[in-house]
Amino acid sequence: MVPSEAVFIELFNLKGQTKEWKLKRIPVKDFERITGSITASNVTLKWDREALSFSVAGYYGVEREG
Repeated sequence: MVPSEAVFIELFNLKGQTKEWKLKRIPVKDFERITGSITASNVTLKWDREALSFSVAGYYGVEREG
């Protein structure tokens, strides 16, 4: 959980997002700036505005190209 939607937006650098969304795929490199190095091919954020909570999904533990 996060204390407000503004904290979530700041945490994941989603400023300028005008369209409401529930699922958003973000580049692994952007996620790594927040969490540190991970081994993943993609990262998907799921945002629950009513509960002020989010979850992270993706393919972890796989080798990525490049």
